[in-house]
Amino acid sequence: CHRDRVKLSMLLLSGFHMKRFLKGSAVLGLVLQLLSSCLFLPGVALADDLDDGVAYYQKGEYKKAFGVLKRLAERGNPEAQFLLAEMYLTGKGIRIDERLAGKWMLKAAEDGHADAQFAVGLFYRDGFGEFSQSYSRAFYWYEKAARQGEMRAQLMMGQCYDEGTGVTLDRAEAVNWYRKAAEQGSATAQFRMGKAFELGDGAAVSADEARLWYGRAAAQGNADAIERLDAMSAPPGS
Repeated sequence: CHRDRVKLSMLLLSGFHMKRFLKGSAVLGLVLQLLSSCLFLPGVALADDLDDGVAYYQKGEYKKAFGVLKRLAERGNPEAQFLLAEMYLTGKGIRIDERLAGKWMLKAAEDGHADAQFAVGLFYRDGFGEFSQSYSRAFYWYEKAARQGEMRAQLMMGQCYDEGTGVTLDRAEAVNWYRKAAEQGSATAQFRMGKAFELGDGAAVSADEARLWYGRAAAQGNADAIERLDAMSAPPGS
């Protein structure tokens, strides 16, 4: 339904926009310098067009954004492909089209866009649109995104190994991926690190490590972590 598509879109874009606002201008400036030094002028024009397309998108001028992004997407720009997919997913400025959303998201993923790779993993997990449900394919795309440092994908990798979903169950490997996501600030991953150390599930038992990770998650308002910290602090027998 439309509500589910909007919810999925917000999940996908939460990582994309945060990264762009934090480092977009600096990274784009560096890229333009590198391209200029190579005299790769078509690439400079492509980057300038992309910046315009994203600016239109962020201002809510979706019809203008669509024209720019579609042209760039057809020329193989993965960031434009990702945003175009999101527009088709939510109907921003255009009619919702799950087939085209899937098509452009997959193209972006195949071209190495980490957010798109994570999205395609979700599509396979949920059997979205023309993506037949496949946990192993979902895991495949999570891993590609996770190895690029995508925090949400790292968390999903931990969950897959933790539950044996799409991959052989391996609690130690789950902790390895939870740690990567936790170190990037995922409160859920931090809670699961605390749980692993408290129970000795995939990691050696350590009350100190458990409190450390629970504390980090609790500082972000994770209710489960707060509950476990309170329980660990309670006098024996209380």
